[in-house]
Amino acid sequence: MDPNTDARSSRMAADFPIEAIRMAVNIAQSDCVCRLHLCVCVLTDGGERAGIQPFLYEPAQPA
Repeated sequence: MDPNTDARSSRMAADFPIEAIRMAVNIAQSDCVCRLHLCVCVLTDGGERAGIQPFLYEPAQPA
C-alpha cells in the first residue's frame, strides 16, 4: 500500500468545491441505498462528515 495515498486523496479533495463533493456523495448513496432516497447526503452544509446517521435528506432536483 502506498503511504502517500492519504496525502494525495486529501489534496485532491481540497481541490473540489464542497457542492461537487456533496453531489458525488449523493450519487453514491442513491446508487448504494435505494432509488427512493435519491438525494441522501452525509455531509453537513459546512462540508463536514455527518456520519452514517443522521442523514440529511434533500429534495430531489428536477431533471
